[in-house]
Amino acid sequence: VPRMSSAGCACRRTWSLPNGSRCDEYCCNFGADPGGLGCYVEDSQCEGAAWGRCDGARDPVATGAETVCVRVLPASARSIVEFEPCQHTFSYVLTPHADAASPAFGPIDGGTNVTVHGRHFPQTRLGLLCRFHTYISPARWLSRNAVACLSPAARGDDAGV
Repeated sequence: VPRMSSAGCACRRTWSLPNGSRCDEYCCNFGADPGGLGCYVEDSQCEGAAWGRCDGARDPVATGAETVCVRVLPASARSIVEFEPCQHTFSYVLTPHADAASPAFGPIDGGTNVTVHGRHFPQTRLGLLCRFHTYISPARWLSRNAVACLSPAARGDDAGV
């Protein structure tokens, strides 16, 4: 998955430092630089330099997401270089998938703390939701592999959810 600099510029996949150190994964940190991961950018005019700092918040390995820059250009544009650095982004995320819930049952009056185990649960400011048949319950993010929600009281034909 391609990486972006903190300025929103595309990083080169492979590159080398003048001392011969080679990076094969877009972003590297040679010599434990306290500034974090760096990359050589595809377009130095985008970054204003040949290299930039990798945006750790947008690391697809850590977040399971890929963020891309969104620009609106006139049809006459021949390149993106003529325009401002990226100010707007869009993120593609992996689809969350539930594998199991525990406990598998609880009291009919609800209130059971249910942990849903799965994959790709994003930590987001927008929040997550659990659905128990037709009832929606706020979820609490525990990790990329688990969220917790309170079961609702069973209503009519919802019994046995």
